[in-house]
Amino acid sequence: MAQRAKDGQPIFAPPAPKVRRPKATVGGVKDPDTLALEADLANKLGVPVEILMQGESGQLVLHYASLEQLDDLLQRIK
Repeated sequence: MAQRAKDGQPIFAPPAPKVRRPKATVGGVKDPDTLALEADLANKLGVPVEILMQGESGQLVLHYASLEQLDDLLQRIK
């Protein structure tokens, strides 16, 4: 049974925010160009790379397993 306000009107929860699906994916699968770019960057940087698209912008995520790996990554970027 739905909750009701003091005036008897039902109280509705606000709708959940819509999640924007990245343009670089189709049906939750990244397009081949994005996958190739992730692989190329991962090979050059020596750590797993993830590209997250959000419309025209996005995030580049670099995953490291230890502080030593982070130090190595920072040296490669410099």
